[in-house]
Amino acid sequence: MLEALVVMVVLSLVFGLGLLALKLLVAVVVLPFKLLAMLLGGLVTLVLVVPVILVVGALLVAIIPVGLVLLAVALPILLIGAVVAGVFGL
Repeated sequence: MLEALVVMVVLSLVFGLGLLALKLLVAVVVLPFKLLAMLLGGLVTLVLVVPVILVVGALLVAIIPVGLVLLAVALPILLIGAVVAGVFGL
């Protein structure tokens, strides 16, 4: 009975170490591909998405009057300030 228990403990250790080695091997093999995918994703973002955002922003600034943009930006800030001043009695 004791021999069977010792054999099971040894097998458990061997399989555990084997699985750990396999996990490390897979991580070492997969990590460069994950890094490459991340870098390519960043490159695609820089090459495609950023210029599109800049073009859309330029078109919006060219189409929408400046006063409307200032109103859209300043009005919520002024309203929040008025509410805070009203709540705190400033």
